[in-house]
Amino acid sequence: MDVTKYNYYECFGDTLAILRKSKGYTKKYVADMINVCPSTVSNHEYDRTLPQLGMTARYCSLYGLELWEFFHLVAYTKEDSVSPLVTSDIRKLALQHMITK
Repeated sequence: MDVTKYNYYECFGDTLAILRKSKGYTKKYVADMINVCPSTVSNHEYDRTLPQLGMTARYCSLYGLELWEFFHLVAYTKEDSVSPLVTSDIRKLALQHMITK
């Protein structure tokens, strides 16, 4: 299945950035913890590249999430998964609230 067909890849970066910021981690810290370059973390957060499943699993381990929980958060940030009246900023705040509660 091609995930790009469903535009979920556009939400990976936002989700990763929100998770990182909610933990108070720097990109360098995350990179050190998952054994990649800080530029790789930046590329993932800015949706320049899509992490492979193994890399996504490393992010999940660092953030204390199961893979299914991460993909649920990604789906939650997808534009058409919530009311079109909800702006991107509100969706990000709601996601951040879900993570920190």
